[in-house]
This record gives sequence, structure tokens and C-alpha cells, in this order.
Amino acid sequence: MNTLYAFYDGECGLCSAGRNWLSNQPQLVPIHFLPYQSEEARQLCPELPNLNPDREIVVLSDGGEIYQGDAAWITLLWATAHWRSIAIDLSKPGWRGMARKVIEAISENRLSLSKWLGMRRAPRGDAI
Repeated sequence: MNTLYAFYDGECGLCSAGRNWLSNQPQLVPIHFLPYQSEEARQLCPELPNLNPDREIVVLSDGGEIYQGDAAWITLLWATAHWRSIAIDLSKPGWRGMARKVIEAISENRLSLSKWLGMRRAPRGDAI
């Protein structure tokens, strides 16, 4: 795995903040972030609309593997220098269920959380 493509909700402040945070982490595997609403995202991953990216983040590897939800977040953390060991721990059976529940709760409530936290997207999808 040499490159990851993360398809996030460019209309969501919390999603944009997550993208900004991950973009600023030292990466062992380069991560390219694309709003799932973009034409570039649809060209790169034609099946993207069928994966419900409006419900949870979708990650595509350069090898064609697709990760969603908690698997996507664990993969993205694994791609970073500082968070790789945490990602490995989160992927273990004892932690995976907890990670899944936390990610699902955040995903299901991301728009409300964005509003509550005062996060809104900027014209380029950056959270402000």
C-alpha cells in the first residue's frame, strides 16, 4: 500500500476538521483527501455512490482495497507516523468493537456535532 484516497463529506465541518488534522500528521503512507461530492472522487472510484459515503468515510488504497467506517479510520491512523501503533491496537479484537461504536456514534451525529461545535466548512472544504 503506497497511497490512500480518503473520501470525506466536504459539506461537513467536523469531517473537514478531521481531514485538516490528518493532513497535518506526519504520514508514512500519503493520504489524498477528496470530498465525496467531487467529480474527481467519482472518477477515481466509480462505485463510490453505492458505498454510501454520505453516511461514513470511505478510503481507497492504490491496490483497490476499500475501507469504510471504523476500518477506514483505523487505516488512516495506520498511515500516520504518530498514530500507527494506536491503529494496530484498535484493530485488535478487544478494541475493535469499541472503535466501531465510537466511530458509528460520531458518524451518525457528525452534522449535529458540527453545528453544536460551531464548525462549518469554508469554500474549499476547510473547517473554520
